[in-house]
Amino acid sequence: MDTRAARIPTTGRVVYDKKGSLQAAGRRRVGFADQMRQMDPTAKLKDLGVAPSSDFMGSSLSTGVIVIGVVNFVVVLAVLSMLSSTQSQTFLGVSINRETQIAWGMWSLVGLPVIVAAMAGALYRIADFIYPYYGDFLLST
Repeated sequence: MDTRAARIPTTGRVVYDKKGSLQAAGRRRVGFADQMRQMDPTAKLKDLGVAPSSDFMGSSLSTGVIVIGVVNFVVVLAVLSMLSSTQSQTFLGVSINRETQIAWGMWSLVGLPVIVAAMAGALYRIADFIYPYYGDFLLST
């Protein structure tokens, strides 16, 4: 008896297809890759006829994440250099009190390692590092 084969309770019939995937009762069993396809975040966009981008200004998406990350990193450093925890400041005619500046600076400091992790994730193709940056970027803008 084949040790890879598992008995299916309803029919007891087990079949392997050409690729070695387990089939039961004429249907392929749902595997990890199928589950990941069902959780595809772009599936709703595809249903609407909108395709996700495949490049960034003629370059790869990884390059786009790195370029945007570097620009975002520089902007965060510039923001941190202008904030003050002791006095109110005026930016473009709007007075910002010190508590707001402290909160803004704290959020910027939290975002710095997220930006660095996203750039490393883009460089080494680790998508799990890019998702937190996406959330941080949306909440920051």
